[in-house]
Amino acid sequence: MSLLAACGSGPMIIPLTASSPAAASLAGTALPGGSRGARCASLTAADVQALMSATIARSRVAPIGSDADGQRCTFTDANATQDVEIVVVPDSDPAAGYLAARAAVSDPVQVDSVGDRAFRERDTYTVTAEHGGMTCRVDIATIDQLPRAAPATAATPATAATPAGPPAVLDEVHDDRAARALGTVCNQLFGIGPTRPDLSGLGNG
Repeated sequence: MSLLAACGSGPMIIPLTASSPAAASLAGTALPGGSRGARCASLTAADVQALMSATIARSRVAPIGSDADGQRCTFTDANATQDVEIVVVPDSDPAAGYLAARAAVSDPVQVDSVGDRAFRERDTYTVTAEHGGMTCRVDIATIDQLPRAAPATAATPATAATPAGPPAVLDEVHDDRAARALGTVCNQLFGIGPTRPDLSGLGNG
């Protein structure tokens, strides 16, 4: 599904260096354009590191939505080969709000344990969820970036990446498991449900 183009003066790029540690929150960072609507900028690198086998090196935040009342937050590794992208908009957004997003896919599949309700499109693992008037969408560059050496019991520290597991099996069962894992990021924003991804059972071995 294509995302709305970011509005305003462009993304704010925040390198995660010694002077700006990976665990530093983006909360309170003023958005380009001054938007104070739905936000994902409270997420830290540590909150999403469990969805990447490479260490997060930088993050970007940009306004998004019909009135620039949402945010797109992207976490990437140093080589820009892995990323986690979170989009948060009000449910009322005419293009990216929950009902509009669900109507735009040809075959939505319910995803349990994420928000009040959530879906993915069949044959994909990108998850869109809704809670409290806010829509959250989480995507990753590739399913093979997920660390799958062992079940996740806590967020992996951003300073020590976990080796990737075996290549992912792509079928509906594994797509659903991956979608629920991505959905834990939405649950962190919502303050409900499971917030630690279980990545066990996603590999070939």
